[in-house]
Order: sequence, then C-alpha cells, then structure tokens
Amino acid sequence: MLDEEAAAVEPGSEGLVLIDYFQGNRTPIRDPLVRGALWGLGLKHGPGHIFRAIYEGTAYGTRHILDDLAQHGFVATEIYACGGGAKSALWLQIHADVCGVPIFLTEVPEATTLGSAVAAAVGAGLYPNLAQASERMVKVTRKIEPNGAHRETYDFYYRQYVATYSRLAPLMHEVARRTGA
Repeated sequence: MLDEEAAAVEPGSEGLVLIDYFQGNRTPIRDPLVRGALWGLGLKHGPGHIFRAIYEGTAYGTRHILDDLAQHGFVATEIYACGGGAKSALWLQIHADVCGVPIFLTEVPEATTLGSAVAAAVGAGLYPNLAQASERMVKVTRKIEPNGAHRETYDFYYRQYVATYSRLAPLMHEVARRTGA
C-alpha cells in the first residue's frame, strides 16, 4: 500500500529531502554524531510523499557512496540487489534512477544464503573454485535500467542531500554534546 502511494508521487517527493543518517554516517562522511532528518515538509505532503522521500534518501546515500568510490578510482557500472528491499520494484527503480546504473536481481534473492551455498559447494568439491561455483549457481533474472527522464530532478535533489550535511552537522553535534549521545 505504501509503495502504491509513493509511486503516485513525482520524483523529488515535491521538495522533501530525507537524510538517512539514523545511526550516524559511516561512509563516506564517517561522522557517528549526525542523525537523520526530513526537510521541506509542508501541508501538501502526505504519507506517500514521506515514504517516497525515504526511498529517495536511501538512494541518495547509495549514490554518495558510489561517488566517493569513483573519486578513488572504482566506478560502479551495475548494482546487484538482494534481501527485503529488493521486493519493492519502486525502491529498485528509484535506486537505478538516482545512481544512474542498472540494477540486477538474482533468482535467489537472499545473497547470504546463496553465498553460503556457493562456498559449501566448493568445500564439498562440486566446483573447483568460487568463481566457477558462482557462474553456475547465481542466475540473474531481471535487470532494471535507469530512467533518464528523472536524471535532472534526482541530480538536483542529490546535491541538496549532500549539502545538507555541512549545514546541519554543527547543530547535530551540539545536540549530541548536550544530550551525551
């Protein structure tokens, strides 16, 4: 139901920006004192806007990590998604759109379980190495391409997401100091 409401909201959540630092930020900022925030909230916003902003905020966080990796010479050209979040087609599409790279889904959605099975197959002698076991046991079933029509909107809001840290961090640090957090 929340996905349906969020899907009815245009990219950018009509001006809402969610900062996904609910337990601080470990990458790429490395600041354990910052916390999450939602800004831009007005009376026109409803649950669908907020839920979409949550999806977009986590995607901006992923892009921030990918951008940092690219600055250090590692350019991601694809993402493989697994687990509970991979059940939401909207969340996956938003990630593809924000990050500008395709997202792949595998037949077995639980990567840790599949990885354990791959390692066990090698250990049992069914395959000579992890690469061959992975080639045989991991099957891509779906590819989600970025929607280029949303790129300009998401680029704008991503810049706002990144800029929010430097503006809010001093306030969050003061709150943490006062509360002993």
